Formats: sequence, structure tokens, C-alpha cells
Amino acid sequence: MKKTGRGSSYEQALIKNLSRNLQEHQTITTTISKARLLKASVERKIGNIIKVTRRTHRRGDNALYATVSLHQDKKEEKHEPTSTKNKSNKAK
Repeated sequence: MKKTGRGSSYEQALIKNLSRNLQEHQTITTTISKARLLKASVERKIGNIIKVTRRTHRRGDNALYATVSLHQDKKEEKHEPTSTKNKSNKAK
């Protein structure tokens, strides 16, 4: 990976900020050297994600169950059960 000529903490913060802006806005304007740093970092992260998704099918039913339970938990948090029939009958 190419260096910017500054400290490693500067490069880490730069990559973190650029990748966050890229994810948020889908496009950014930057210098060529900063874009090369970002490209190397993002491609490495995408490669790791692809490796993980290729391995998930090998887990069998456990991976599917974990995904379903996660979605069910989110639905339960958003929607609380309410009874609209009783309220409409009382109003009449």
C-alpha cells in the first residue's frame, strides 16, 4: 500500500473518513493519491465480505435460522400488538 508521507494514525483516519463519506454519498471528490489509498482499503474489505458470504452456505440450517431470528427480532421491536376491534366497538 502506498504511503502519504504522514503518520499511520493520519492514514487510518483519512481512510476511515473517506470510506464513510463514500458509503454515505456514493461519490466523493479527492486527490489521486488519496483515492488509491481508499481503493486498496475498500477492495480488501469487500474481499473479506465476499469470503464470509461464500462460507455461510456451508453452515447449513444454522445460518438461515440466525438470519430469520434476527429479522423477527427487528419486527417485534417495531410493531407492538394492538387491538383495533375493541376500540372501534367502544366508539360506536
